[in-house]
Amino acid sequence: MWIPCPGWNAANRKFVEAYRKEYNAEPDPQAPWSYDSVNILANVIKKKWEKIGRRSARPSWRPRAFEGALGMYAFTPEGDGLRGGPMAMIKDGKPQLVKMVGLN
Repeated sequence: MWIPCPGWNAANRKFVEAYRKEYNAEPDPQAPWSYDSVNILANVIKKKWEKIGRRSARPSWRPRAFEGALGMYAFTPEGDGLRGGPMAMIKDGKPQLVKMVGLN
């Protein structure tokens, strides 16, 4: 079941609308993580490809930031992701957002 979080962005709305249209269902809580992961990778490859052309498609794995369906992602200089996530609880058989948890 989809847990809407306050303050989500246009990328989130776009993701949810596309998911509903494609699958005629609500996205499960794991769906945006996969969606954002693939888009981060595609974005890095695209930028690297545009910069170097066909000489080498090997991407630089150090994007600075990326806005995805779950909000903004940031990365360390080594390429490690800096992203928290939602904390939810089940109440009356349905997941409810408790809070967003950061890494700081």
